[in-house]
Amino acid sequence: MIHNKTIYTLLCFMALVNRFCLAGVLQNPGNVSCIFHYQLPQSPNTLICNWTPSKETNLDADYTCIRKPDAGVQDERKLTNYSCIFHDVPLLSSYCICLKAANSFGTSKCTHFHSAEILKPDPPQLNELEPVPGMKQMLRVSWTGPQKLPRSTKYVADRQYEIRYTATTKNHSSTMFVPGNQTSINLTNLVHCTNYTVAVRCNLKESKFWSEWSNVKTGTTEEPDPLKVDLWRVIELHPSSGNRTVHLLWKENEEFQCLGKMNNYEIRYSTENNTYFEHTKGNTFTLHLTEEAYVISVAAFNVIGESPVATVKIPSVSEEHMDHQRIVTLNASALNEQIILEWEPSDLDINGYVIEWYNDLEPNSYKRSWQKITNVTKWTFPKGAFIPFKRYKISVYPLLNGEIKVPSSTRTYFREGIPLEGPSVEPAENIDKNRATIKWKEIPEAKRNGIIISYTVFYKSEDGKELGETVNANVLHYQLKSLQANTKYEVHVMASTVAGGKNGSVVVFVTTKLGAVDIILISILLGLFMLCLLIVGILGAVKRHKLKRILWPPIPHPSITATTTQKLPVWKNSPMDETHNISLEAYPYSEKCDKLQLPNHENFITQKIVPDNVCGREYEVIIGLPTISSVEHDSKSPDLRALNESSNDYENIEDQSHLNKVFNPYFKNSVSKREFLMCENSAENTHGPKLQSVPLTFCLPNSTASPYVPLDKFAQFREHTELQDT
Repeated sequence: MIHNKTIYTLLCFMALVNRFCLAGVLQNPGNVSCIFHYQLPQSPNTLICNWTPSKETNLDADYTCIRKPDAGVQDERKLTNYSCIFHDVPLLSSYCICLKAANSFGTSKCTHFHSAEILKPDPPQLNELEPVPGMKQMLRVSWTGPQKLPRSTKYVADRQYEIRYTATTKNHSSTMFVPGNQTSINLTNLVHCTNYTVAVRCNLKESKFWSEWSNVKTGTTEEPDPLKVDLWRVIELHPSSGNRTVHLLWKENEEFQCLGKMNNYEIRYSTENNTYFEHTKGNTFTLHLTEEAYVISVAAFNVIGESPVATVKIPSVSEEHMDHQRIVTLNASALNEQIILEWEPSDLDINGYVIEWYNDLEPNSYKRSWQKITNVTKWTFPKGAFIPFKRYKISVYPLLNGEIKVPSSTRTYFREGIPLEGPSVEPAENIDKNRATIKWKEIPEAKRNGIIISYTVFYKSEDGKELGETVNANVLHYQLKSLQANTKYEVHVMASTVAGGKNGSVVVFVTTKLGAVDIILISILLGLFMLCLLIVGILGAVKRHKLKRILWPPIPHPSITATTTQKLPVWKNSPMDETHNISLEAYPYSEKCDKLQLPNHENFITQKIVPDNVCGREYEVIIGLPTISSVEHDSKSPDLRALNESSNDYENIEDQSHLNKVFNPYFKNSVSKREFLMCENSAENTHGPKLQSVPLTFCLPNSTASPYVPLDKFAQFREHTELQDT
């Protein structure tokens, strides 16, 4: 372990010493460069040398630059900022340059130079740049050579010049070389009516240094004859009338245009039979044409002459309808700040295409750009042709024998962003206990900033977490499900592009307590209940007497099988002014009878019942009450109370007039106090002799009739009752 540490320490020490030694050694002076500047005779020549070290040194040392001529005295200069200057250097001389450090490490090797090889002349002087009369694409350039050079023939012959000229409409520059014995030249094959900038520089053939560029001058080529315009058209069809509006667009066909020089344009449009002429100074024109076929041409005019005509054919309406699609697929994709367009044609005879593009939301829909291309099915739009976040419509028109055919179109964004605003949500509809329908409006095209790929519906209850449902971009409504009844919800919709999403307005709604199904069921049940009530009411109205006997049967009085009615005269002391019908019923009487006590019959009429032995049997005669359903109600009737009072009066009179007569105590009981006896063998009595009607005179006051009722009277009484029932 100790041995390893010793070796490591020794290696570090040796590396440090080596670094110190290497830093002290002077670097290779091959990095020294010198430039010789020739001056006028009254000014000294100057030699400037520069040293560029390959790496920094860690030692503080003073460097000295030494010039050693082939003949003469050695000259030394202190190196400042890796540079040194020597004055009064002869023009034609050779010397070497070396560096020396002010320490014990010595002097570097020497680098040899010759003044002619490192001579850098001063720049020439550019004098004129002007067009050549009669030459449309030419400029003449003249200049003066460098002033600070020897006037000897040798130095003049060894000169050469470089001319640099650049069109202001393009960034590329062109150069040409001129021998040193020339001071002017004509620049040819230039573009008509275009501005150019020109500069000149000079050097000697033996020298490796060029002078600086001269001053810059700008000149313009002469105006040429007008060039053929690039013509395009936009057709607007009016189906109702069959007529068409054609918008003509044109631009200069050359890359370098002479703008603003055209005086006017002539538009010629003709059918098979007629030709028409129009003139304009702009670069657009609108024609109103019929459904016939037209040939339209445009020519440009300036002070020089007329341009060749540009022609476009407008097919007839019938030809347009018969035409078919010749492009199968069309795709546009954005890549590296450009849009690449690819398509696939179906017709091999297509010899060219026209690419048209424009802002789909541009108010002026006829402001368009286009480019004609040939023999390609993939094209890259030039940079700067599109604006980010704007939707463009791109169309490809195939050219078949020079005629424009049906295009194929697509819409795309050069660059997409987040929408400027979210969807506008409408009030919730079809609100139910557990459901609600949410509808929203599309974002205006100008505020989408991209293609909407989806919508997300977010909803949240008062105390719950937010939930979301995503739908496609072509869906503008969504039904929320599984909601809580009688709960407040907040809803908003987010529209999303590839760049992100934007939330829209918020809508609040409250779900109902009952759902539509619940309301329907309740309505059905209520309807059925009301229908039942209606049916019962109708049946009650139609069958009220029968229903009354079924639902509320009359409480039977102790009565006989045959009933009859007789009118009873009103007693003197009776307050009643009308007579009453009294029913008499006779039942066979037996000793073995069950007792039936009627409750609360104190107001019943007091009656005299006389037993008699008819055919060996005993009968009882009962004066019946008016036939109604309730005995208690009958006892409270005012007519019966009056009749009862009359009966009581009769009994008093009877008692006073017949004090000496003795009656059976059973017949003295009033109807309200009498215990009615039901015969056990009543079934046997029903087979006895027929009953006969009996006069009711024994019930009247002062009646002298016998209190016994013959059997034939009951029979008459029964027949009379049956006749009345029928």
